[in-house]
Amino acid sequence: MHPTPKVDRLIGRIIDQGRLCLVEPLGHGSGGVVFRAIDTSPDTAGPGEYAVKCMLKAAEGSLHYQFQRREIHYHSMVSSHPNVVTLHRVVEEGRYLFLVLDYCPGGDMFKFLTQRHRYCRDDELVRQVFVQLIDAVHACHTTGIYHRDIKPDNIMCNEDGTAIRLGDFGLSTASKSSSNFGAGTTGYMSPGKSYSLYLHPLS
Repeated sequence: MHPTPKVDRLIGRIIDQGRLCLVEPLGHGSGGVVFRAIDTSPDTAGPGEYAVKCMLKAAEGSLHYQFQRREIHYHSMVSSHPNVVTLHRVVEEGRYLFLVLDYCPGGDMFKFLTQRHRYCRDDELVRQVFVQLIDAVHACHTTGIYHRDIKPDNIMCNEDGTAIRLGDFGLSTASKSSSNFGAGTTGYMSPGKSYSLYLHPLS
């Protein structure tokens, strides 16, 4: 398990050469905490709000360091697709890495499913959203990137849930095949894979 930053130490922090202010936590991603940030620069032409994923910077040369750099690299390769969360830039300050991302005001799809029941009995909306997800996955695979953790928590939505974007590339890979088991979230794995992890848990 990768260490995550202390949320209370980062609320109100100004980053990116005084441009962005972290105002509130939105949730946790793989190895990091995601904040809503306000663009405070007076001459900004951007959206005004961003999601910023904060990670504790890993020691250079460590396996964790490789994972962090891989996430940034792979995400940036597919960032321009309209159904992938845009990675605008990466800010390194002190002990932290800040990934400046699109802010999706609707939050993640998990909330739409469990709290708002947005897609219940709306087959056409489900079809529209699923096609967007397929487009995102197809773009990743065409680029040679495999997400490996597609779940409602990693699908970000607009205000009414009609437009979605795939996010959190922390477990992504460029390998077409792997002999390793355990990548992904257990609750969303196929029954066979979940059962094999139960019998042979990762060390």
